[in-house]
Amino acid sequence: IGVAVASSISLSHYNHQLSRGFKFPEAFTSGSQWAFWVMVGVAVASLLATLTLIRGDEVATVEGAVVMA
Repeated sequence: IGVAVASSISLSHYNHQLSRGFKFPEAFTSGSQWAFWVMVGVAVASLLATLTLIRGDEVATVEGAVVMA
Protein backbone atom coordinates (compact mmCIF):
# COMPACT_ATOMS: atom_id res chain seq x y z
CA ILE A 1 0.00 0.00 0.00
CA GLY A 2 2.87 2.35 0.79
CA VAL A 3 4.38 2.03 -2.67
CA ALA A 4 0.99 2.67 -4.27
CA VAL A 5 0.44 5.80 -2.17
CA ALA A 6 3.98 7.09 -2.79
CA SER A 7 3.81 6.53 -6.54
CA SER A 8 0.35 8.13 -6.76
CA ILE A 9 1.54 11.23 -4.93
CA SER A 10 4.74 11.40 -6.95
CA LEU A 11 3.05 11.05 -10.33
CA SER A 12 0.20 13.36 -9.45
CA HIS A 13 2.54 16.16 -8.39
CA TYR A 14 4.84 15.43 -11.33
CA ASN A 15 1.97 15.77 -13.83
CA HIS A 16 0.78 18.95 -12.12
CA GLN A 17 4.25 20.47 -12.37
CA LEU A 18 4.59 19.50 -16.03
CA SER A 19 1.24 21.11 -16.84
CA ARG A 20 2.47 24.33 -15.21
CA GLY A 21 5.50 24.41 -17.52
CA PHE A 22 8.25 22.96 -15.35
CA LYS A 23 10.94 20.89 -17.06
CA PHE A 24 11.16 17.13 -16.53
CA PRO A 25 14.01 17.07 -13.96
CA GLU A 26 12.39 19.72 -11.76
CA ALA A 27 8.93 18.13 -11.97
CA PHE A 28 10.20 14.61 -11.27
CA THR A 29 12.35 15.71 -8.34
CA SER A 30 9.53 17.75 -6.87
CA GLY A 31 7.07 14.84 -7.17
CA SER A 32 9.54 12.46 -5.54
CA GLN A 33 10.20 14.92 -2.75
CA TRP A 34 6.47 15.26 -2.00
CA ALA A 35 6.09 11.47 -1.93
CA PHE A 36 9.06 11.14 0.42
CA TRP A 37 7.73 13.70 2.89
CA VAL A 38 4.25 12.19 2.88
CA MET A 39 5.78 8.78 3.66
CA VAL A 40 7.79 10.36 6.51
CA GLY A 41 4.51 11.71 7.88
CA VAL A 42 2.89 8.28 7.61
CA ALA A 43 5.84 6.70 9.43
CA VAL A 44 5.69 9.26 12.25
CA ALA A 45 1.91 8.80 12.58
CA SER A 46 2.39 5.03 12.66
CA LEU A 47 5.03 5.30 15.37
CA LEU A 48 2.83 7.56 17.48
CA ALA A 49 -0.16 5.25 17.03
CA THR A 50 1.95 2.25 18.02
CA LEU A 51 3.32 3.92 21.13
CA THR A 52 -0.13 5.18 22.11
CA LEU A 53 -2.15 2.04 21.47
CA ILE A 54 0.11 -0.62 23.03
CA ARG A 55 -0.85 -1.15 26.65
CA GLY A 56 1.77 -1.93 29.28
CA ASP A 57 0.24 -5.31 30.11
CA GLU A 58 0.57 -6.39 26.46
CA VAL A 59 4.35 -6.09 26.51
CA ALA A 60 6.00 -9.37 27.42
CA THR A 61 8.79 -9.41 29.95
CA VAL A 62 11.83 -11.59 29.50
CA GLU A 63 13.07 -13.24 32.67
CA GLY A 64 15.89 -15.32 31.26
CA ALA A 65 17.57 -15.99 27.97
CA VAL A 66 16.64 -19.14 26.09
CA VAL A 67 19.67 -21.24 25.23
CA MET A 68 19.41 -23.06 21.91
CA ALA A 69 21.55 -26.18 21.69
